[in-house]
Amino acid sequence: MHFYRVDERLIHGQVTYTWVTQHRMHRIVIINDELYVDEFAKMVMMESGDVSMQQTDVDVLSIEKAIEEFGSGKYSEENVLLIFREPLDAVTFIKKGSFKPKELNVANVGKSKSGREKFSRSLGSVVYLSKEEREALKELEDSGIPIIQQVMATSERKKLEL
Repeated sequence: MHFYRVDERLIHGQVTYTWVTQHRMHRIVIINDELYVDEFAKMVMMESGDVSMQQTDVDVLSIEKAIEEFGSGKYSEENVLLIFREPLDAVTFIKKGSFKPKELNVANVGKSKSGREKFSRSLGSVVYLSKEEREALKELEDSGIPIIQQVMATSERKKLEL
């Protein structure tokens, strides 16, 4: 089973304690082109975590490398949490790789990029989206992929109204 999550914070307590343990994740794959080429940041991400992650591997991949590896079936037998820093990274991965996730969880996206406006707030999680990001997510939704906001594995799921 593969879970798709957009969260600019990447790996943090909510991910390690609730998502990894609740869904018995074997692996976390962070998909982001900038992080993939930043050796120091990549090392920090791969070493982050806590006791609940002792049996969980962490990979950091570029979008193209992730499309190649997931497309080849490399992770088909594992429970994997795919984490994207940016909504457009998730959209690009899904569309270019012709993947059909059960849903896309847009959990936390800050206003760090120009043109983003507050879009949704749920249980301490805030989603800011630009017009381009909203349109791209709406296109995914129109193709049959639900776009939700769920902060923790145990918290309420909310459909994002795009």
